[in-house]
Amino acid sequence: MVNTMGQDKKGQAAREGLDISMLTAAFGLAATLHNGQVRKGSEAPYLGHLLGVAELVMVFGGTSIEIAAALLHDAVEDTGGRARLMDIERTCGTEVAAVVDACSDSFTDTTTGVRKEAWLVRKSRYIDHLASGDLPNGAVLVSACDKLHNLSATRLDFEAVGEPVWERFKTGCPGQLWYYRSLLGVYRSSPDPRVGEVAQRLGRELQLLEDALQQAGHDLSVSDDLPFDEESN
Repeated sequence: MVNTMGQDKKGQAAREGLDISMLTAAFGLAATLHNGQVRKGSEAPYLGHLLGVAELVMVFGGTSIEIAAALLHDAVEDTGGRARLMDIERTCGTEVAAVVDACSDSFTDTTTGVRKEAWLVRKSRYIDHLASGDLPNGAVLVSACDKLHNLSATRLDFEAVGEPVWERFKTGCPGQLWYYRSLLGVYRSSPDPRVGEVAQRLGRELQLLEDALQQAGHDLSVSDDLPFDEESN
């Protein structure tokens, strides 16, 4: 039997149409908050990543709330901590703010010079948080689309420039493999069929990266004793 649940959700989102006012407000706030930021290892404006994630959320049947949250999913982590949630709630509403809250692994205001918690602490907590099931609707979809966009970019960059890609990450290649493998397990277990579809894409991207790494002579095993204790994205 064909599973039509995901198709039904996508169809419902399309029939209901988009809240253009909300999305315009979300885009304007994201553009303002992330103005001047660039993608790691490139000169591409960071806004391109936010638009890419929002497009994926839309493609996989996201609602206006979920698309708006995708545009703002990094605002808390990268542009001022919890104070940004107040801005998001005021501009786009409580539901968008709740999804952004659930998609954030740090609430530290790094603009004041305070460092985030250690990478492994944040990422382990985030994985457990996603797996808890105690999340607002759409949060796992936004998270999965964010990781799909990030992993795809990393894989393409590795194919283009090779080993220097891992210099962008303080945890290097092993940390990234551990993180994406862990997240993939969470996404695959999600009851939201849309997340299941994203997980299929993410799994294919991860396999392509692992194939490329293996051809380059990498050991794909990751130790259970992860020595990642520095602040790092």
